[in-house]
Amino acid sequence: MEAVLEAIQKNLDAITVKMQDEIRRFGEATEQTRKAYEALERQMTELREAQAQTQRQIDAIDARLQKAGPAGSAGGFRAAIEQSEPLRQLMSNGRGTAVLKFSADDLLVRTTVTSSSISVQPERMPGIIAEPRRQLRIRNLLTSAPVQSNSVEFVRVLSHAKVVSPQVEGSIKAENEITFETASANVRTIATWIPATKQILEDFDGLEAFLRSSLMYALEEEFEDQILLGSGSGQNLNGLFTQATAFNTALLGTNWTRIDVLARAIQQLAMADQLPPEFVILNPADYWSIRLTKDSEGRYILPEPQANGPAQIWGLTVVPSNAMTQGYFLVGTGSPAATMLRMKQEATVEISTEHSDYFTRNMVAIRAELRAALVVTRPGAFVKGSLTSSPA
Repeated sequence: MEAVLEAIQKNLDAITVKMQDEIRRFGEATEQTRKAYEALERQMTELREAQAQTQRQIDAIDARLQKAGPAGSAGGFRAAIEQSEPLRQLMSNGRGTAVLKFSADDLLVRTTVTSSSISVQPERMPGIIAEPRRQLRIRNLLTSAPVQSNSVEFVRVLSHAKVVSPQVEGSIKAENEITFETASANVRTIATWIPATKQILEDFDGLEAFLRSSLMYALEEEFEDQILLGSGSGQNLNGLFTQATAFNTALLGTNWTRIDVLARAIQQLAMADQLPPEFVILNPADYWSIRLTKDSEGRYILPEPQANGPAQIWGLTVVPSNAMTQGYFLVGTGSPAATMLRMKQEATVEISTEHSDYFTRNMVAIRAELRAALVVTRPGAFVKGSLTSSPA
């Protein structure tokens, strides 16, 4: 049985390689290959069932032998010899014939088969289990649009004196005063790569797809960090938190809570005639501290745990993200009138041998890359600060 199983397994491995090759070349395996694979699988299953049945029978015999005790088979064998008259005559006279009959229980002695005495092939789960990954939400808050150049320039009002008043008929009208400034946001490149051999990508089914998705995730995660916290120096984006207006702690008064801080930030934007905020970005630890706040009678301040729908505080959509530093917040809007992502190149993954001596070594470089600019035309539409003390 083991020899037949080994032969079937070799055929099954060959068919599997053929199927993978057809899937790579044509997108799916041919019907003939699939049927051959299924037939081999059925043979393998039937033979393993027969093997298991045989093993159960052997185990039953072992159990009967062990039940008989130490004198079981040896006692039966000795008794058959001692009680055989023809054998005694044969041994005495040196002539004649003696026939001895034994049952299987008299002769068959086996050790108990356990998993430690044979090699058991483990079952391999398909695919590769990825590491824990953050849910990327911040990019989805903003509007995206393509850009043709490597820089985006815009003109905005720096100051407006608003010299306007009722006038006497025939008099000289008041002259208004508006000062403008030109600002720009440069397209930045965010990229990463990893080397691999062509052989491992061909031999390890699913590895190439896993590497592609892993590099794409790493790229998008860094892009989210840049959108929120980019320093604006060097090749970094100028992030929303970096450009936001500091929270005015004078609005708090006394005996305030984290919920009060967020409410006063909304008030600050309203007092500055800014666009109404739409979201608040919090670290998950801070969000759950706020979410679990209770009154003096032990009732939750925010909606009850069984309430459905997206999390909201003061009408703002709550965006929990580990990209935000614990203890801080950002209140703002995704309106294109305040900010916009301008994409020069969406995230792409490419594979090439054009790196150093990779061609001669059968190696490839897998690269993930995007190019984008974060255009913040109204930084005042965002308020940042600390949930526990002074503003950031």
